[in-house]
Amino acid sequence: MTAQRPGPAFPSGPVGDGPAAAAAPGTRSWSLIYRDGFDYCTQRPRHPADDLLLGGGWARSSHQGRDAVGDACDDSVDVYTVAHLAGVLPAIFSPRWGPSPAPSCVWSGIIAVTGDGLPFVGRLPPAVTGRLPADTAPSCGDGGGGSGGQTTPPSAGEWIAAGYNGEGMVYAWLCASALAVMIAGKQDDHMPPRIGVPGGKMQDWFPTELFVNEARLRRATLSLDPALVFAPPPSFPQS
Repeated sequence: MTAQRPGPAFPSGPVGDGPAAAAAPGTRSWSLIYRDGFDYCTQRPRHPADDLLLGGGWARSSHQGRDAVGDACDDSVDVYTVAHLAGVLPAIFSPRWGPSPAPSCVWSGIIAVTGDGLPFVGRLPPAVTGRLPADTAPSCGDGGGGSGGQTTPPSAGEWIAAGYNGEGMVYAWLCASALAVMIAGKQDDHMPPRIGVPGGKMQDWFPTELFVNEARLRRATLSLDPALVFAPPPSFPQS
């Protein structure tokens, strides 16, 4: 992951008309798609800085990413990955970039990998955690946690939004919004759009494939091949 100051020619405010117009800092993100992966970029608001946060480059390491799998050390960075991330933005945005300094900050992290390559979002099933909420009552219903045999209030239990498989800048923002909506019990409400929430019912903007339940956890198996672990996720069906 890197933090980079935009080049002097990079637009700093609305430019032009239509969907291709440049937006103010902090209101746009980008995905840079390659055959074997992608990079992801989000710009901070102008205050205190309008840095571009660019992450990715997984397959650009010395062993095409395989050397990063199973590595619990996050106190170093791969030189080939850093070289890729430092050079991709000037190449992509040219001529609207210009000379710019090296990345102001570079860091690595431990990738949280799930068994099916997608994040876990929602209430954890008590059958998996082995813990029941204190206010759980007997019932023949599903209980909202996928375990069956009890009912729980909407906000009771343990909740999760994690396992982003190295793509946290892509997934985390909307997953956090969805989790907050579910904890508040408003997933069936038609909400107006606001920062962090597209608007409408949650089913209109959040893929059900990310919900965590007992059946999904049983199906999730982690491949020993890193190329399969980090393969692009399945296409979500269009509604």
